[in-house]
Amino acid sequence: MEVSYQQCLIEKGNCSHIAWIPIKFAKQGKEIRIKQNGEWEEGFIVREVYTGPTISQEDVTEMDKQLKGFGPSIRHKGTTVCRIYD
Repeated sequence: MEVSYQQCLIEKGNCSHIAWIPIKFAKQGKEIRIKQNGEWEEGFIVREVYTGPTISQEDVTEMDKQLKGFGPSIRHKGTTVCRIYD
């Protein structure tokens, strides 16, 4: 089954990220955890779910590969591709 991703604003503390997350988690107010750099981080809140096109898992994987080439400083200021689990 193909998973579609929706662009959302997620926040934790004073940090916010624009991230593509699976549609089933893209619910305003939902608390989620993400896996970044091999580590789990809990406590992210979905603040906004943006309308617009969704993307596929393949597109998310390709974006993640492309963004890794820019290094951490640019990745954290721009779009973050997050691995999200219940």
